Amino acid sequence: MTFQRPPESWGSRDDDVALKPAQCPECGSKKFGTLAAIVTRDTYWRCQQCGTVWNETRYKQQHKRQW
Repeated sequence: MTFQRPPESWGSRDDDVALKPAQCPECGSKKFGTLAAIVTRDTYWRCQQCGTVWNETRYKQQHKRQW
């Protein structure tokens, strides 16, 4: 999964900058959305194609585990 920084933050590497996913981590669809009024790293996203719900922080934590 990749995340894109908003254009206004390209010159900044601040970790507090909100990120929007480039695609769904499960199916790769670019059709997804959120109901959040303000996008943060904790914002949940829902894929319109496969229905997966995720946020950046939780997704990265779950996929670091070596079961």
